[in-house]
Amino acid sequence: MQRLIDRGLLQAGLVHLGTPELVGRYNECLTALGIPPTKRDQIHIDGIGWSPEVAEEHEERFYLCHGLANPLAVIVSPEQYKKPVYFPVFSWERGLMRLIFETYHREITDITATHSISFDLENCLTRIKSPLDLLLLAEITADPDTNGISGASEMQKRLIADFLEGINCLKKGYPYKTLVDHALQFGDLRRRSLSLQPVTFNLFNDFYTVAFNGAAVLRKVGERDILVLEDDSTYQAVDLRHSGDADIYYLHNPSHDLITHLARENWLVLPEEEYRKNSNLLEDKREQLLAQLVLDLDPGLAWNQLRPAQRKQLVGRYDGQIPEIYFELEKAIAMLRRNGRLPKLSDELWQFLAVPAEHLHPSTKEVLWMLLTRRDPRNLLELYTYDKNYFLTLYLAWPESKREWAATYLAVRYKPRMLKP
Repeated sequence: MQRLIDRGLLQAGLVHLGTPELVGRYNECLTALGIPPTKRDQIHIDGIGWSPEVAEEHEERFYLCHGLANPLAVIVSPEQYKKPVYFPVFSWERGLMRLIFETYHREITDITATHSISFDLENCLTRIKSPLDLLLLAEITADPDTNGISGASEMQKRLIADFLEGINCLKKGYPYKTLVDHALQFGDLRRRSLSLQPVTFNLFNDFYTVAFNGAAVLRKVGERDILVLEDDSTYQAVDLRHSGDADIYYLHNPSHDLITHLARENWLVLPEEEYRKNSNLLEDKREQLLAQLVLDLDPGLAWNQLRPAQRKQLVGRYDGQIPEIYFELEKAIAMLRRNGRLPKLSDELWQFLAVPAEHLHPSTKEVLWMLLTRRDPRNLLELYTYDKNYFLTLYLAWPESKREWAATYLAVRYKPRMLKP
């Protein structure tokens, strides 16, 4: 893990809460949300308020939720704007936090000067009992709690308005003390922007969730919704009689039926023109395949120290153990350079080279990349970019040599999403 941290690939973009005041405000939110506070005097948090230190302390990655149906959020600093969300329960969480900041950026800056903000992300369901319940999720309401400062602001406005009403300020016996005590307790709030209203987020149709060991909802693929399940036992237990207008797919079905359906509906495409213009993209994918295959076979190999000729030599050494997809890709590259077009590809290679169609919404593309890389994680950059949870699960099981190769590969190519528009 330290290797990833040192190369800016893990815990990058976190906001440092390094004072007792900031950690205290964070703890106020946790307590208000019913979560045990941290005992640490310094922590880091991501865009939604999740902290790796608190997760370690609580021994629970998903501590910032009340069950997987009820995620929560905490804002302690305006620096959380556009920051990554490291362990989202739902793929829409990053987009929701961006909307909250863009709607109330001034208010968040003002409130977090003295207080923190917690959000209950309400989706109308207090529990999700069946995977089919995921098909009901279409709108999220982020309900804010400012630890009393917003309510205090409204109260102070009412007290001042009453004080200025008519000749109240001149009346003998007017309860000045109430206004004075309020100002002494909360300060002068007249010029501060402290009012937050619930934020409704419906800028997503499609999403991925870690619930049920991994599931995704895709809306209106053709004329029907799709529920994709990653866990075979969960898939087998679903009562298809109650699926309504939705089709249910098992992600890891070897028949490629889900991928075929998404391709038929033009949700997944083969970017042949892009590969034609830049065949180095395919060369990079070929090197990825070979590196991962060889490092699985020979965990002691120092791939990054090998010259190109030495890497080619490994193909002959492990010829009988290298899957056919590698050689098929090699031939496809040669044909593209010779004839300007790709040959007919096997289902496995087509999936490895496919990308979400350009016409789709960014949140939909994100879900499709998560499905593609969870089905076949060999596209390392996309895996790391869109699904750091799954990447870390795989990474921790890899031998040291493969970890070193992956860290070097990603450090050169990865561009943080928070830097993108």
